[in-house]
Amino acid sequence: MYISLYTARQLRKIKDRLLWLGLFMASGGGSASLYNLILIDEIRWLWGIAAIIIVLAGLYLVALGADKVPSKMPL
Repeated sequence: MYISLYTARQLRKIKDRLLWLGLFMASGGGSASLYNLILIDEIRWLWGIAAIIIVLAGLYLVALGADKVPSKMPL
């Protein structure tokens, strides 16, 4: 049995912040991967891979914030 210590209003605020943080990370990582893998003359593979990892983490946060991935925060 899971007992939540947060009110529904606090959970909604947390999910909204997760959504915005995820959007910020996904857009920043996307622009960094575009720059490191396509726009500059010498390709920085490790930086591009790191940027793609940031994009994936951001997309996971967006999915958490949009209730697409189940979490232990019932709302």
